Amino acid sequence: MPISVAAVLTSLFLGLTAGAEATSSRTRLPILKLAGAAPLAIEGRGFAAGEVVRLVAETRELRRTRTVIASVKGSLRIRFELRLPRCAELTVRATGSLGSRAVLHRSACKRPKPPQPGRGES
Repeated sequence: MPISVAAVLTSLFLGLTAGAEATSSRTRLPILKLAGAAPLAIEGRGFAAGEVVRLVAETRELRRTRTVIASVKGSLRIRFELRLPRCAELTVRATGSLGSRAVLHRSACKRPKPPQPGRGES
């Protein structure tokens, strides 16, 4: 029985799009986002569904660790008993039990330089 060109092209197209969807969902990298500073709240997405994720939040003065389970969509939200000053430097590292990793880094604010004598105003 001859196979029509349309049937071959249709099955090829369906196979390629299904493969692309599967690949894109597997290669999505986890990310973390700052959701609040008082108390510190972190949101994440791109983790595997049900993955156990250990988060470590560090400032210059302290370090806090929390563990959470990612939702069926691979997202998470967690709060730390920690209040960040406005310009505090912060690093949060997430390590998942299935190999997912993400890092959030917030740099300290740059303070304005004091005015130099003899410059600016005449």
